[in-house]
Order: sequence, then structure tokens, then C-alpha cells
Amino acid sequence: MTLHESLSRLLDGDLDPEAAAALHARIRAEPGVAKAWAAMNRLPAAFAALPDEAPPMPTLSRPASPRRSRTAGWVLTALAAGFGAALLLPRERPELVLDAGTSVVDGHVDALVGDLRITVDGESVITVEPSAGLLRDAGPEVPMDRSHLLSALVGAAVSLTVNSGTAVLTAPGEEPVTVATGQTRTVGAPQAQAPAPAKQGDDPRIAALEAELTGLKLQRALQQAQLNGVNGTPVQFPANLPAAFSPAEFERNVRDGLRGKPGVELLSMNCEEYPCIAVLRTSNTGADWGQDLSALGSSIRDEAYGEDAGIHEDSELRHGPDGDLRVMAFSTTAPGSEDENTGTRRAYRVKQLMDALGDPDE
Repeated sequence: MTLHESLSRLLDGDLDPEAAAALHARIRAEPGVAKAWAAMNRLPAAFAALPDEAPPMPTLSRPASPRRSRTAGWVLTALAAGFGAALLLPRERPELVLDAGTSVVDGHVDALVGDLRITVDGESVITVEPSAGLLRDAGPEVPMDRSHLLSALVGAAVSLTVNSGTAVLTAPGEEPVTVATGQTRTVGAPQAQAPAPAKQGDDPRIAALEAELTGLKLQRALQQAQLNGVNGTPVQFPANLPAAFSPAEFERNVRDGLRGKPGVELLSMNCEEYPCIAVLRTSNTGADWGQDLSALGSSIRDEAYGEDAGIHEDSELRHGPDGDLRVMAFSTTAPGSEDENTGTRRAYRVKQLMDALGDPDE
């Protein structure tokens, strides 16, 4: 049994007491074995830090398979055929940021891999192999957004195969290169790192463990970047926010608006991020329950904040363990205080609050 296998079995508690005691004695006596044991002990924490589930794939790309995703460019073509030449006006191409792995890109799309732009007209298969040195010195908690992901993949090896149509490769400072149907082109190569001079007592298995940890860090960072695009990033309360939008004032305004409405109650209040979200429940079981809650939300906004404030209402029927719940998530935002990320994040928070109440009405 190799040292690596023995340490792995010791970590899993799979060694008999005599063998475990002997190995612990080696760990105490031999620095190389102690270093390998410390690296082995870091692996469970690194795996635990990864998301429980892989994030959803970007809507314009998916791993290569017989079922291909169609992009917005394909949809626009279909719409133009049905609704006339007015829809054929120039449009911005959708941009797709690719990470490590193989993706099928189908339509009229600008795919970005680090500082490389691939303009696809048709169907292409793009494989990205990041540099082996990515994130080697970064900790496991480094947050990555779209710009970080683009930067991290500069220098990656990119292989492009055009199944139909054409694709144009554009790298900074170089002339665009057109790849036609049936052709394959590879750009760049992972930056190979020169191995450090071996030190006496170094164990190559330690280097293998460290390389595995580096791969885990990269995988987690890329997944986090995708999750941020889907769920948004947390939004702090703006420093210059009017006092009426503060958590305490928002809750007071909602409760004031519920006075005289015996059939409606404040079910929960979430002010962990901006904006605050109030979940209101109604006992009205008629077909107009959603309109009644919406009118109540508009009344609270108009009376406490004015018509210029943003209003956001999401009414849903949820089937909870104690019966049906007719609820509305209500929030309001100060004029000019909301951007795309705020809206994305609010939608994610509303879904979390609603899912906690029970199953949605299908």
C-alpha cells in the first residue's frame, strides 16, 4: 500500500488500530509525511466549499450533446419571418461568456473567452482549457463576477470547430481570422509553469494534492461567477437612501397600510438586503384575491413613498403544510436606486421567500 493510500485510509478511519498508530508515529517523526497528511486533511474542507449543485448552464450554451440550445439570434430570425421586415432592423448580438469545458453555440452570437472574441454565425463547438496556473495563489473565497471570469481565462487554450456557417476569431492586436464550415482552429495554449526545483524530502504526491486543490478552487470560482449571473450579487442599502426606505420605516409603513384590512396580515419581513421585501397574506379565496393585494401594495406605495417610487409585486398561490396560502411579495425602491443586478437579486430573494412557504400552484 502506498503512502498516499495509507493516508487516505487513515483520513477515512479505515485503518486498523495498529496500522493507524504506526502511521501517526511516522507523521510525528517525518516532516515529509506530516506535510502530506496536512495537505490530505485540507481536501474535505475544499470539497465542502463547493456548491451542492452545479449552477444552471448559460441559456445560450450547453455542453455538446445531440440536443442543442438555440440562441436569441435563432429566435429573432423566426420572428422576422412571421412579423415582417420591421423586425430585421440591426440588433446588438447577444454576448456569451464561456468558461472551462465544451459548449455548442448556435445562432448569431459573440462568444467571449478571456480577451478573445468569437463571432459565431451558424453552429460552432468551442472547447476552453484554462491555464494550469489559474488561481494558484488565490484563496477559496475569492469572489468572481463577469469581469473576473474574463480576466481569469486570458491565455486559455481555445479550440473552435465550425459545424455550419462561419466563425470569426478576434484577438487583441491581431487581424480577425475567419473559420469556415468543417474547419477547426486552435488558439493559445495553457501557460505551462516551470516546475520548481525539487527540495530534499519533497514528495511528488504532495504536488499532486496541491494541483487537485488548485483545480477545485478554479471550479468553485467559475461556478460562483455563473451563480452570480443567475441570482445576482447581494445589494447593500445605499448610503444616501431616503429614511422612508430604511428597514424600520418600511415595516412601519406596511403595518400602517394594513390597518383597517382585517383579511390581510404581514406574514414575514426580509430586510437582509436592499430593498426590504414584505410578504403579505390574504384570507380572500375569491378569484380577485391577487387584484386586492396588488391594490393594497399600490396604496402603501402612493401614501408613504409617492408615485415616483418603484413598486414590485409578486402574487402567488402556495400549497403549504397547513393549507393554501395566497400571498404577495411587496417591495418599493427609491427613484434611481435600482439597476439590473438589484432587480435580478430581488427576484432571487422573492423566490427564496416563496419557496419557504410551500409548493407553487401549477
